[in-house]
Formats: sequence, structure tokens, C-alpha cells
Amino acid sequence: MKRYVVGTLVGAASLVLLDYLIYLRQTFINGSSTAFATNGAVKLASMIVGELLFGFLLTSALIKSDAIANIASSAKTGALIGWLIALASMLLLFNMTTVQGAFFSGVTSAVRWAIAGAIVSMCFRVGREGKNIAPQEHAPL
Repeated sequence: MKRYVVGTLVGAASLVLLDYLIYLRQTFINGSSTAFATNGAVKLASMIVGELLFGFLLTSALIKSDAIANIASSAKTGALIGWLIALASMLLLFNMTTVQGAFFSGVTSAVRWAIAGAIVSMCFRVGREGKNIAPQEHAPL
């Protein structure tokens, strides 16, 4: 249970930070921050709750697939999950976007989720005492 809570919080925090760096920062640079400023608290709260759910999804997928023991496997698993989620949502809403928009959304989501998967894996690899707390494969006797 502790691994799920820690992984969910770490995954959600990294996804929120990457959301800020990619989407919100770009919104402010382009000068369209008025849309966020009018009801930004509501959008920010819903974004944080959504990222908590995505953090739980990422953590449970990494733990169940045993990819959490390897940072590269965690990044690949995270990228695959993020790409599939973005691609599915863009295809469902295809009448509201373009092919370039769907591609950009899929790529940025895959990068975000890959980085978040690697961060969650790194969090589990080294505990407070410096011990490896990720599940290990043992050599046969």
C-alpha cells in the first residue's frame, strides 16, 4: 500500500510539473493567459486530481509489470501508456483537432509519461537508507 501511495504522489507531482513546463508555460508565453486566469483555480484543481489518477495508473502498471526495477523499462512503459492515452483521446475527439495536433499531443504525452515513469522508478530504486527497495530478480540456485 505504501508503494502505491508514494508512487502515485511522485508520479502525479512529476506529471503536474511537466504539464506546467509544457502546456501552462506555453499558454502564458503565447499571451492567452486570460483564459486560465479567469477560472484558473478550478482548472488547476481538476488537473491535479486528474494527474493523481494518472499517477496511480502509472504506478500500478509499473508495479504489476515489474518494470519498476529498471529505469529504462519504466520509461518505455510510461511512454507507451502516455502515447496510447493521448492517441485514444485525440482519435475520439478528432473532429476538434487536426492530424498535426493529434501527433503533437501523442508525442508530448509519451515524453511526459516516460519521464514520469523514470522518476517513479528512481524513487523506488533508492530508499532513505540507500537500499534498493525495488523488486529484484534472483539468480537460480
